[in-house]
Amino acid sequence: MALTISEKFRAAVGGKAWRTYEVTHVGSAANSSITAGSMDLDYIDCIVGVNTNMDVQANAGSILASMLDISISANHEKLVWVASTVAGTQMVTIIGW
Repeated sequence: MALTISEKFRAAVGGKAWRTYEVTHVGSAANSSITAGSMDLDYIDCIVGVNTNMDVQANAGSILASMLDISISANHEKLVWVASTVAGTQMVTIIGW
């Protein structure tokens, strides 16, 4: 698997579940996903914020074209990484129930 997750924060606010996870990329994460069930949720309502820390090595003159793009699947059952990624970590906050 290209992703591993570690829960950092959990709360119930306004009748919804809040979760913050550290997501570790071991390499390309394109098309990788994390299901709502693996975050103890039935439904993902939104992604509140993403903080990305990465080390990138690029050759002189190269252009870093792809960033870490996360989307919610159409049926709100998982987070999907839609662009190519490199090894690194992210903090992701999700609201759902």
